[in-house]
Amino acid sequence: MIDSTFLVLVGLTVLAFEFDTALYVVWCRLVGIEPTLIVGYANLSQGWRLVVVTSIGASFGVFSSVVADLYVGAAAVVFGAATLFAGVMLYELALHIAAEANVATSASSSRSES
Repeated sequence: MIDSTFLVLVGLTVLAFEFDTALYVVWCRLVGIEPTLIVGYANLSQGWRLVVVTSIGASFGVFSSVVADLYVGAAAVVFGAATLFAGVMLYELALHIAAEANVATSASSSRSES
């Protein structure tokens, strides 16, 4: 029989990371940048998408079964989701700043050539 702590942690993990995904897309659209991670994932073949989803699900399942206390597990899930969201936002922002710098550099070099 599956322990109720495991089920609660798996449900909380799914909700936390689904919420992160929704916030990621909304934040990218509000800021006006392209969500490159989702576009990159969508461009993967079906086999690679299956590998990504299976590995993420397996890691969540292993984490949920290893954690002994519900409160510690819930805190770890929420902290992990918040950290992942912050990391992805910093990654997207860094890509956006680098793209803007490339545009500015190419515009200034084309002006100096003319």
